[in-house]
Amino acid sequence: MSGKARIALLSMSVLLLAAAVLYVYVIFDPEDSVFFPKCIFYTLTGLKCPGCGTQRALHQLLNGNFIGALRYNALAVVAMPYILLGIFLLFSGHNHITDFLRRHLYEGRAVYVAFAVIVLFFVIRNILPGL
Repeated sequence: MSGKARIALLSMSVLLLAAAVLYVYVIFDPEDSVFFPKCIFYTLTGLKCPGCGTQRALHQLLNGNFIGALRYNALAVVAMPYILLGIFLLFSGHNHITDFLRRHLYEGRAVYVAFAVIVLFFVIRNILPGL
């Protein structure tokens, strides 16, 4: 099998796996289903980590409930376009536009900004009730 065929097969496998996972999140509500993992950090500390509620938010988004998704994890919902763009850039080829976006949105200072936003969200959601 050639290198291009192997990459195409791998890409197709990843897409099929992602579609299957998304289908599971559409059908099953993580809040009511026992087979979704629970947050170990929350279980041990009682504090919500930056990722707490992401599974439930994804379920809500996939079922068209944007407001419900924001209530579970606003950062995950707001960051979704950024995450999807990062995944797209990971699999896209190199050209002036994609290299520019990678360099300015996912490298250097952008990493520190993303980390600061995550830490700030972690602190604020544990201070203010309802976040």
